[in-house]
This record gives sequence, structure tokens and C-alpha cells, in this order.
Amino acid sequence: MNGKLYCIGVGPGDPEFLTLKGHRILEHVDVVAFPGDTRTAYQIASQAVPSICEKPHLPLHVPMSTDPEVLLSASLAAAKDIQALLEEGRSVAVLTLGDPAFYSSFSYLLEHFRSRGFEIEIVPGIASFSAASAKLLQPLALEAESVHILTSVKEYDPDIAGVLIILKAGRQLKEWKSVLKEQHLWLVENCGMPDEKIYYHDLPDTSGYYSLLIVKDP
Repeated sequence: MNGKLYCIGVGPGDPEFLTLKGHRILEHVDVVAFPGDTRTAYQIASQAVPSICEKPHLPLHVPMSTDPEVLLSASLAAAKDIQALLEEGRSVAVLTLGDPAFYSSFSYLLEHFRSRGFEIEIVPGIASFSAASAKLLQPLALEAESVHILTSVKEYDPDIAGVLIILKAGRQLKEWKSVLKEQHLWLVENCGMPDEKIYYHDLPDTSGYYSLLIVKDP
């Protein structure tokens, strides 16, 4: 009998963001898999559930690429390794930062296992922008206010009304500053991590990979 596949969102940084359900599953799962290039998700989860350090673990190669062929090749390799464990009857938990349904590398694996009839459970996690808005004491939306999520300056339309959440903002920060001159700007870098930084208006020109902007009209 095949083992069960889990995907667990660990949240954006603070180990205490891990849900009770995620905690319970990690205590009982057989193998823990995670993006091995940074190990960030594993480091967060191991602080919340130290017992996973004693479990077999499977680092996965998750390239920081937008090339479809590179992503497909890496996904197939990861799926092959995970499938071998499942076919041995072992349960596997794949860790992902934030929420598994939101810009997660697990999405590339999901259809592979679903189409082959494996049992899958996704455990949602706290998204980075939810944690950032809580840290800032700033509600993301009120009443009929719209919320728009962008990842590139090329997507920006100055006529968009409502709140903007800009993910992966670090490398494009200088460009974002040039087009968002009149709005209220908050930059949260490494949300929930020990080196978390928060800026309001007076933003640097560059920031780290785990950076997001929250933008509101004046």
C-alpha cells in the first residue's frame, strides 16, 4: 500500500506560525522533504518540531528559474524521489514557505501525484502578506476595497484602485519607488525571521529575496 503525501505550509518565517495541524503531521510522518537549495522551510519547521531532525529527510532541488524546461526537469526528478518513498509505503511531508497554494513549488508536483492516484493532503500556511499586515498593524482591505497582488513592475497599472501587495519586490525596488511616489509604502523584508526589517516610505533601492511591499493610496 502506498504512503500518503502531505504538503505543509510553514508560514513566512516565525516557527510559531506553523499550524497545529502541520505540527501534528510532522510529528508522525515518516520522511520530511523540502527545497534543499536554501533549506529555509526545513530550518523553520525544525525549530517548531525538533523531532523532525531525527527523521529521514529528502532535500529537493528547486531552481530559482522561470525557464519552463528547467522547472519541469527539476519537478520530474523531485517527483521520482518522492514517489519511490511513497511506493515503499512511507508517508512524506513536503515543506513549503508560506501557503502551499500560493506561488509554491509544490504546485509543480501536485498534478503528477494526483493523476497517479496517490493520497494527498495539503495543509495551508500563513501567507507572507498576511503576516506582514499583522506586523504593521495595517488591515489589507476594508469594506469594498480591492486588493491586487503583483510580482513585476511590468504588471503595474497606475489606474488600479485599491491596495497593492507586491511580492518578490527586492530586486525591482528602485523601479517600484519611481512609479509609486505618492502612495503610502511599507516594505517588509524577511518577515517573521530574526533579521526582519520594516521600512515606511524611506525605502532602500534594493532588498533581499524575501521582501514584499504593501501599497495604499494616500
